[in-house]
Amino acid sequence: MRPRLTMIMFGTLLARIFGLALASGILLGTTTAAAQTDYRKVVGGFSIYLGIVPAEIVKGHAQPHPEANMHGGAKASRDTHHVMVSIIDDKSGKQVSDAAVEARVGEIGLASVKKKMEPMKIADSMTYGNYFPMIGRGLFKIDVEIRLPTESRQLKAAFYFAHPSFKAPR
Repeated sequence: MRPRLTMIMFGTLLARIFGLALASGILLGTTTAAAQTDYRKVVGGFSIYLGIVPAEIVKGHAQPHPEANMHGGAKASRDTHHVMVSIIDDKSGKQVSDAAVEARVGEIGLASVKKKMEPMKIADSMTYGNYFPMIGRGLFKIDVEIRLPTESRQLKAAFYFAHPSFKAPR
């Protein structure tokens, strides 16, 4: 199998897995109190889910594919990642599709980048996302700020992400 075709198939598989994970979160949130994990935070009655995919995966989509051009297209840098957030109203179990979302991403102890997270659909699930440089193999902090039209307060969640190749110092 050709490498480009493999990347496209892998990217499609990741999108489906992310969609299923979000759908599972929706189902768990409506039936039982799901455990808070590194990729799920509960803030003010809303579950916030985080997904991170290397931009090379998204870049592998063919041009007619909508993911090939989202957020202005995947950047060329090998250390760019597609950061995605999905928001679920725990009371109703419904996805939030009308939020204003921003994220600040940076390696711990170094400068961070703040960007607007753009709304998008992945596997019939509403998410918000953008590309962020994640250079280095250290620990990254992702601060998410959410403004909902129905809420006067701002929701905030902090996530931490380490590249799979990251090894903590001993």
